[in-house]
Amino acid sequence: MLGGLTDEILNRCFITWAPRDLDLAPEAERLLWAVSFTMAPTLLDHRADPDSSSLITAALPGLKAVEDRWRAEPKRAGDPVGAGLRALHEALPVTDCPFS
Repeated sequence: MLGGLTDEILNRCFITWAPRDLDLAPEAERLLWAVSFTMAPTLLDHRADPDSSSLITAALPGLKAVEDRWRAEPKRAGDPVGAGLRALHEALPVTDCPFS
């Protein structure tokens, strides 16, 4: 919705690209912080130039929620996504979070 794109590249790595008005540097900082506390994508690279920014991350184990199997059964896919988000929020130390 904001104009960024994410696609799988190489061997289960993902690249996220964004135009210059959507800076991915804060996302890179959050990934580097979160990976100390929970399973999060490993940041492999972050680049920025005057026109765009990009992140390259390693994939997590499992299937993508946008695969045909889950797109055909969105209600069934929702439970594991919700459980993963709950686990993420429970693992991160909210009181020590350096982000607003």
